[in-house]
Amino acid sequence: TATEEVARQVEQWRTESRIDGVFWLPALDDEGDHRALDVSGWREALRRRVKDLHAVMRALYDDAPFLVAATRLGGYHGYDAAGATAPMGGAVSGLAKSYKRERPECLG
Repeated sequence: TATEEVARQVEQWRTESRIDGVFWLPALDDEGDHRALDVSGWREALRRRVKDLHAVMRALYDDAPFLVAATRLGGYHGYDAAGATAPMGGAVSGLAKSYKRERPECLG
């Protein structure tokens, strides 16, 4: 699968050099109108944002890299009247928070 390919690429990079951190940017992509997404589109959008991030961080877990993840949730993470600009970023934010709880030493 595409996610497995991402993990393989990370493993290849690890053989070439140490990876100290990850800047995750796919959640900056606006997923568009959710009503227009079919099931496969929904799954692909989440795969690119969250499953790939999980695969990358899992592959690097023992190295304890830092993680910086960017989203388009808005200044209030979607909790203001305007709501989130790209709500699927909430899943990325959640994964980043979980990583922080599991690996507090990665905060620098």
